[in-house]
Amino acid sequence: MIKKIYFTVIILLLSIGALSSQAIDMKAVEAEENLRWGVLAYNNGFYNKAVQSLEKALALKPQNPSILMWLGRSYYMSGMEDAALAEWDKIINAEQAGSSLINFSELVKYRQLLSIQPEYDEKWVIHMDIENMFNNYKLFERPTAAISTGDGSGGIYVVSFSSNQVLRFDANGALKSTMDGGFEGFNHPFDIFALKNGHFLLSEFSGNYVSLCDSSGTRLLKIGEKGISPGQLLGPQFLAADDSGYFYVSDIGNRKVVKYDLEGNFILEMGKRAGDYRGLSAPAGIALLDNKLYVVDSVRKLIDVFDESGNYLESLVSGQLIQPEGLSLFGQDLLIADGSLIRRYNVTMDRMTVMADRTGNNFRSMNIDFDENGNLLIADYETNRITILTELSTVYGGLFVRINRVNSDQFPKVVVDFSVEKRSGEPLLGLERDNFIITENARSVGDYKLEFAGFKGEESYITILVDGSEKMSSYSDALTETLKAIYKTGGTSAEKALMSIGETPYLITPFGSRDTAGAIEEATEQWSSSWNPDTGIRLAASQMIPGRDRRSVVFITQGEMPENSFSQYDIIDLAAYYNNNNISFNTVYTSDSYRNRELEYLTEATDGQSIYMFQPEGIDALLDDITTEKSSVYTVSYTSGSDSDFGRAYIPVELEALFVNKSGRDELGYYPPVE
Repeated sequence: MIKKIYFTVIILLLSIGALSSQAIDMKAVEAEENLRWGVLAYNNGFYNKAVQSLEKALALKPQNPSILMWLGRSYYMSGMEDAALAEWDKIINAEQAGSSLINFSELVKYRQLLSIQPEYDEKWVIHMDIENMFNNYKLFERPTAAISTGDGSGGIYVVSFSSNQVLRFDANGALKSTMDGGFEGFNHPFDIFALKNGHFLLSEFSGNYVSLCDSSGTRLLKIGEKGISPGQLLGPQFLAADDSGYFYVSDIGNRKVVKYDLEGNFILEMGKRAGDYRGLSAPAGIALLDNKLYVVDSVRKLIDVFDESGNYLESLVSGQLIQPEGLSLFGQDLLIADGSLIRRYNVTMDRMTVMADRTGNNFRSMNIDFDENGNLLIADYETNRITILTELSTVYGGLFVRINRVNSDQFPKVVVDFSVEKRSGEPLLGLERDNFIITENARSVGDYKLEFAGFKGEESYITILVDGSEKMSSYSDALTETLKAIYKTGGTSAEKALMSIGETPYLITPFGSRDTAGAIEEATEQWSSSWNPDTGIRLAASQMIPGRDRRSVVFITQGEMPENSFSQYDIIDLAAYYNNNNISFNTVYTSDSYRNRELEYLTEATDGQSIYMFQPEGIDALLDDITTEKSSVYTVSYTSGSDSDFGRAYIPVELEALFVNKSGRDELGYYPPVE
């Protein structure tokens, strides 16, 4: 009996020692709980709260890679990119980072460098070819033009000269529709120009007119007729249009360029012999740049320049071209389709470079244009294909995929909002469900649904931010009328909120409010001698986070900022905050003689616009542009098969985007709701 008691005591003592050696690490428990709260806050768009929780977690466990990753991600979405990179570098240097985080960090650094030193001469390689044959079916014959549809979908129009058709392809190169002109039909269509309202112009070579068509290809109007008199055409070919309701068409038969308005009225023509100018011999591609019309002469092998009134100004690149035809714009440069070469010409520097060389491929580029994803479209007349080129760096560097948030409120249903962009930051448009692969814990989630694609979205949100300084008081009446116009007609489809920056920024009326009269009165009657813009600019964006629809801030200001204007929020961090949350910043000045350097930087860095409040067209055009901005945001949903462990399990999500020969990947995660 005594032996049994003695043995029991020994066992108890050993058990107590074992329990003591396995004491619960309370710091780890507390750090895990703060990590959980940080992840929840992040996925709800509360980045400041996420930072607070994650910094507490990091203080308890300074080397934890999950905490470091999430803290860096929260800094990044808050606009503090340098702080984010510092946290990620700790993981990378400790060799604890996965490939997705390494690539994400490298792309952020690349974009920071790109903003300082933009790339100029890129090598262009084949992205894909759209062949004229598919499963023994001829899609098109003798393509003379391939252009962007210009509607934010990433789509492409192709003009088939010999088969009298216009075809529409999506961003992946899949045929979506074929248009033949209805009962009357198209008569050897040659060039096409997409208008902002969704309509397009189509030159019909054998019909000797230009057709104005709607997006379905229905002809709405014929412009011009056969003949040699002013306003008449004899073989219309290449097209260009401006933003004032006018368009131009090159007329090979009459050796001239004709200008019409979109109602079909003849305006003027140019290119005839006059004085020392010998006139056009064979006008081909045309392009508008800085209120000048550039016209390729394929016989004289040069470019003639005219003003908008048709006056000849000068000739360029004489003796440098071989077989020039199509002409388009690349920023402020001209792109010339020159036989087997695509040339880039900088007008200001008088510098010619070869952008692409297809010598030896029986290649004849009739026309060139860029699609909305920045790829170069080439209509190859001889080989019956559309060749699409892309920058080499976007192939080896991949796409920038960013998971913005993971919503698990209705677990097991999971909703993932994410962005897909080029390395340089431009949205990648036109992606469909099959462009994505989603996994949880590296296991397929099975069936998933593409819930939202930003390029198809119609909703938008605009925060109108009013400068509440005393200097704005003299513009009170004009500001009142401008705000009334904004709420009445500007960006009609957009939801609007109104904020003012006085001594402190404050929200006057939220989205969805219909009490605009009282709000406008309040915004135009309170002025302060002590004000600072940075907090208001930050708050204007914060109230729209999270969100996936188009979001913009319009700041109406006299332009003069107080001393130390951006002391609380640095202008570079503000730009990053806007960009990383897919929000644009736009500036409307009450004076046309002054532009603030910081505001101009923020506007340009976020792809916004800077305009004068009293310009003849008002600000409606700006608001309309905002409601049709390109969007990089997509949303997928799926039913999770992961075990939630009553809400305690952290579930990682991996998402990959595939676009022909490009790809990008990101990883994030979530905690399910507590059960």
